[in-house]
Amino acid sequence: MLQEVEILQLATRLLNAYDGGYATERPSQHAALVLADAYRVGATLTALRRARGERTVGRKIGFTNRSLWPAYGVDRPLWAHVYNTTVQSAPQGHVAISLAGMLAPRIEPEIVLGIGAPIDAATTDLTDPHALLQHVSWVAAGFEIVDCHFAGWQFTSAECAADFGLHARLIIGEPLQYDPAHAEELAVQLAACRLTLSCDGEVRAEGIGANALDSPLLALGYLVATLAAQQAEPVMAGEVITTGTLTAALPIAPGAVWRASLQGIPLAPLNLTLVE
Repeated sequence: MLQEVEILQLATRLLNAYDGGYATERPSQHAALVLADAYRVGATLTALRRARGERTVGRKIGFTNRSLWPAYGVDRPLWAHVYNTTVQSAPQGHVAISLAGMLAPRIEPEIVLGIGAPIDAATTDLTDPHALLQHVSWVAAGFEIVDCHFAGWQFTSAECAADFGLHARLIIGEPLQYDPAHAEELAVQLAACRLTLSCDGEVRAEGIGANALDSPLLALGYLVATLAAQQAEPVMAGEVITTGTLTAALPIAPGAVWRASLQGIPLAPLNLTLVE
């Protein structure tokens, strides 16, 4: 376990790299970083960002798509906070964002959940999509822009968790308000829906809702259970939760227009224009 001073030093180094848009050396170049320490780094980063005026507005869940684990050398999902400075809505399903300050950004099409009521890990069946859906007020298509502050996108699960969970930006499409009368149908749709990711009109990847730990709702359950086990801040009403990419994470650059379209669920498509 790292000492508190070492946690603060690593958090400060990562925050400086994030702010400056440059790469920094991996912690494992000196000693193995364990996951428990990585989340301590994450908590310190959250405290530092809050101290300078940023507000946490939700969480990202990363690596819920198990098919990506071998390519990145990770072995589990992870989570990190998202902030008022990193989350943006897309009015009418179209928005432009700048990639300034990012090193090697990639795009991930995801399903975002808006939390309507707190979720008590002790009293909620976190393996039941229907029970979890009762705490959701809306769902939407989303793009998470991820970035890595280690050269070549090389990291361990712990290093990934410490590096902001790779979170750079979250773009949220038009929300679909959750209708309790259609709960059973929506729970099925969230797992079965299909997503098409295109760039400048060319299809680049396809995915299914079940790629996120078998359902975006089960990804939410994983998050709630993990937070309880870590004695971390629980998921509260008003938070946005992005549940993990449904396709591979693809490199992006300014000048392109990306589109996520979903079939089998009444979610509006999301269009994203990338600028310098």
